[in-house]
Amino acid sequence: MNVLITGGMGNLGSRLLIPLVRRKYQVVLFDGRPDPLISSPEFEKTLYFEGDVTNLESIIQAVHQHEIDVIFHLASLLSAQSERESNLAWEINMTGTRNVLEAARLGGVSRVTFSSSLATYGPGIKEPLEIDAPMWPASLYGVTKVASECLGNYYHLRFGMDFRSIRFPTLVAPRGASGAASAFCSAIFVEAFEKGAFNFEVGPDATFPAIYIGDAIRAFLLLFDAPNERLSRRVYNVHGLGLSARELANAVLRILPETNITYTPNPTLSVIVDSWPQFIDDSMARIDWDWEADYDLDRMAIEIITQLRNRSYNENP
Repeated sequence: MNVLITGGMGNLGSRLLIPLVRRKYQVVLFDGRPDPLISSPEFEKTLYFEGDVTNLESIIQAVHQHEIDVIFHLASLLSAQSERESNLAWEINMTGTRNVLEAARLGGVSRVTFSSSLATYGPGIKEPLEIDAPMWPASLYGVTKVASECLGNYYHLRFGMDFRSIRFPTLVAPRGASGAASAFCSAIFVEAFEKGAFNFEVGPDATFPAIYIGDAIRAFLLLFDAPNERLSRRVYNVHGLGLSARELANAVLRILPETNITYTPNPTLSVIVDSWPQFIDDSMARIDWDWEADYDLDRMAIEIITQLRNRSYNENP
């Protein structure tokens, strides 16, 4: 099977390639940069296609040249950067998604699996968050994710495309992505380990849903492998952990007790984080493709600190 990963050098892509290569798939990484966020022996077995999702012809060329069977569409400008560079966010997140879907349609690609976000929901949602709760996102990033899901569903209804998507909560990983509003969830581990201190830009009682990166990769594979007849919908929620900033800090302090933790809330960031639910109903994913998170908070914290100590960041199934 020939697999194209847009944003293949990024936080999710550079990790997702590992189990795909282990399956003996030919993986093509479509990205504007040649170096992965996370290096691995499996990366050396992939192909690199330098491209830009805002350029339709570039994606068509990649699909045609490598005879792509399936696409994982991960390329995206993340939430915090999207607020700073709104025009660029719209081009990458919206035009880019439309281009990927259109290139897939024209190239006969059998499946597009899309990385969405719980940023699609807005403030004031009752908990646990139900999958069909109203979507009035508080960030441009969330707006583009809602629209991309709708576009993918349209391609499914109009052209029969096998479009699948997961709305991920905050991804927590060693060396995680830095452009997201949720970047603090990963940065606390790195800075506590390397500097012995961390300052939250949200208050200690700020709450958010989270998922360990290894669980996120496994969720992608479970949805990807699920028989189409088992799927009752095109977009699913998954849940890992419901946390507060204080609980996350305490998990780090249990391992690195000398860490100095402070809180200096950033009003812009706090508005985004406060719009997120803490707990999510992911029952549809559990029913349709047997989803269940493996990592609790302490296991995740131990795993991340261990990997930082060992300089090994490959937490894939």
